[in-house]
Amino acid sequence: MKTAKIGIKDLKVHTIIGTNADERVNKQEIIINIEIETDISQAIISDDNKDTVDYYHLTNEITQFVNNSNFYLIERLSYFILKLIMKHENIIKAYVRLDKPNALPDATSAFVEIHS
Repeated sequence: MKTAKIGIKDLKVHTIIGTNADERVNKQEIIINIEIETDISQAIISDDNKDTVDYYHLTNEITQFVNNSNFYLIERLSYFILKLIMKHENIIKAYVRLDKPNALPDATSAFVEIHS
C-alpha cells in the first residue's frame, strides 16, 4: 500500500454559524483546511481520478453542505464535515480545521481542529 496526503487549503465558505442574534440571521465566512490520508496505489498505476480522492468533487460537496448548514458551534460543524469526508471509501484518515474569522475582536480567528 502506498499512502499519500491530499489537502484542501483555505476553502472559504459562508454559512449561518454562532450563538449571537445577528449570527443566526447573517451568513459568515468560515475557512476550512483539510488533510486526507488515502491509498494511492491504484491511482499510481491507472493515472485515473476514480482511483484516488477527487478533491474537486469533495470540495464541491463540502461547500454545498456548509452553505446550507445552520449550526451554533464550529465544533459541531467540524464534526459533520469530518463525517462527510469519511464517507468516501478510499480515505483512511482525515483532519479538519475550521476557522471562524472575526469571532474575537483582537484575534485573527477562533478555530477548531478535529480528526478521525
